[in-house]
Amino acid sequence: MPGYIREKLFPRGYHYYDTPEGQDCDKKLWYVTKNSAMYGMFASAIDILMYSHPKGYLPTLGRFAYITFPFMGMGAAFVVTTCMATNMRKKDDVWNYFLGGTAVGAVMGAWKRSLRIGTYGSLALGLFFLITKDCIENGRTTFSMEGWEPQKHGNIWSVKRDFTILADPGRTWKTSHDE
Repeated sequence: MPGYIREKLFPRGYHYYDTPEGQDCDKKLWYVTKNSAMYGMFASAIDILMYSHPKGYLPTLGRFAYITFPFMGMGAAFVVTTCMATNMRKKDDVWNYFLGGTAVGAVMGAWKRSLRIGTYGSLALGLFFLITKDCIENGRTTFSMEGWEPQKHGNIWSVKRDFTILADPGRTWKTSHDE
């Protein structure tokens, strides 16, 4: 679903995989930073409405900045690191994405001011992006909603579904008007 929302908000223009890795790094940086900002604004709105509840305009804007800018920094760190690794190594393989993922984890650790989050986040996100790149290279889907459509009828949300354990016995009582 986020892809659908992204396409509605930002119509078809440049996409990350329109050019090979290591080329058009500025376009990739703009694309990822723009989408990271959108997701950061979404996460900020959820945080403000459901958790932090800042009072006033300045604390609200500060909270938006506190969450949105690190999201943008993580996206930028991924693109810059992946692009630099591809150009320096002269190879387009999974290890460039691993390095990009470790950069994302490092930015996340700096944001949260935690060495533990930075270390584990770097390893976990490096592995996540490594698997993602491997799936892209081999034509497998990872975490995509592409091709998924909800059932048209007869699913759990259907209004004609009877969730009772026993069937309704019907009207077995009489009222004073029935006699």
